[in-house]
Amino acid sequence: MVNTKEKTLIYYSATDQLGNLGYLNRKIGVAELPRDRFGYLTPAVGWGYQMPRATAATLVTHPIMIEERGLHLSLNARGAIRPGDQLRVELLDETGETIPGYALTDCANITQDALDIPVQWAGQTSLDVLAGKKIGVKIELVGANFQQDVLACTQYPRLYAFYFKKS
Repeated sequence: MVNTKEKTLIYYSATDQLGNLGYLNRKIGVAELPRDRFGYLTPAVGWGYQMPRATAATLVTHPIMIEERGLHLSLNARGAIRPGDQLRVELLDETGETIPGYALTDCANITQDALDIPVQWAGQTSLDVLAGKKIGVKIELVGANFQQDVLACTQYPRLYAFYFKKS
């Protein structure tokens, strides 16, 4: 697997398995995906007609050291694109408590579908005040569960990855 700026390339080999002669007809291929979009977290899972109107998923990380100033948090996501959907981020201290100014309620709902979406809390993206501290990242996804989404396997929002990047 190779990551470029905007793509993930997955190289593979295949054969038609002709018994002992399978090695004669081998091929090498490459699958191309948008960067880091091999798997994702989404709030709706499964099938059924009795699913709730809205479902949620939450990801909470182990504390991560913010070693330098000039960083921001960026998501690779397909955001909250419909009414009722939410994709928001909260930052936690080492004890798991919300860091003031970085609560879910301070976070702008992420509505884009992009590889690099800066997260904003009350209009700012900077993590400078957290430099030298360990923080946890809590990501909450809420999906307004529509029956057609379940049948078409198109649940939103989707979180593919998150990154700490230089501003």
